[in-house]
Amino acid sequence: MRYQGNTVLVEIKCPARCEKVPIIDKEGKTILEFFDCQAGTLTLKKSHSYYTQLQLQLYIMNLSQAVFYAWSPVQDDKFLFVDRDMNFLSEVVPKLEFFYFTYLLEELSKTT
Repeated sequence: MRYQGNTVLVEIKCPARCEKVPIIDKEGKTILEFFDCQAGTLTLKKSHSYYTQLQLQLYIMNLSQAVFYAWSPVQDDKFLFVDRDMNFLSEVVPKLEFFYFTYLLEELSKTT
């Protein structure tokens, strides 16, 4: 998607748990484990796999920003911007490269 002249990644989630329950309740809390909600402000938890997924997509596509969109039929949809996190990627990418080149590539070559 183009946003303010830049290409950004869009990740859409439609959590079934929010079919009849709002993403953010009246007390400013969320039932979604991938969000953190402080004073009504949502952030994507860095400890959740969606954060890793988003960061790796940004890395692979060489993009600097993503829009994370959560749909809800009972409340205004929620979206937030997530910037590429080079500190996070500098820890995760070498581990993935090690796994790929040490284990996965060898297994993949056996199947052809």
